[in-house]
Amino acid sequence: MNKQRGFTLIELVVAMGVFLSLFLIVIVNFRSGESINELRLETQKIASDIRKIQTLSLTGSNYNGVSIGIGGYGIMFRRNTFDYIFFNDVNADGIFVEPDPNNPQPNDDIKLETRSLVPNINGLTTDPAYDELHIVFKPYSSNVSIYGINDGSPAELQSEMVSMYMTHSRATNKEGIVSITPVSGKIDFELQ
Repeated sequence: MNKQRGFTLIELVVAMGVFLSLFLIVIVNFRSGESINELRLETQKIASDIRKIQTLSLTGSNYNGVSIGIGGYGIMFRRNTFDYIFFNDVNADGIFVEPDPNNPQPNDDIKLETRSLVPNINGLTTDPAYDELHIVFKPYSSNVSIYGINDGSPAELQSEMVSMYMTHSRATNKEGIVSITPVSGKIDFELQ
């Protein structure tokens, strides 16, 4: 009797199926981990940008050659958008209003920089819910003013914590959260 050594075709197909299944599980988990890491980094970047504006106001430093205004430096977020604005609160009202380029005024706020979220990060939402959120740090002080705007009407948020939320398009079970407390100016971020 001639005994052959090796595997049958069925054994090879089953082994390939098991290997392919394990490979797909690893790839899916890797992509999910990559998305969660991207969300974590973006959440950390926003918290860092808020801290940067806070530090510049506290020290009275120039921002790219622009001297600090009497209102301090601020950062403005719009709901469900993919960018946010650093500004110099020249008129000290705590709210950034885009200056009219055709009719500049001496006390117009100055847009310092626009930062964008990375692709796949869904736009920011806030709690409490506002169309716009303006965070202004007063110069040479730890005072912070936070204004929420809905339908053009500003409301100063004096004592409650304000949180901003963002998600990643491929990691729907995770949420990046940046929180700021108006009383202390404390800024936290986390991934939930």
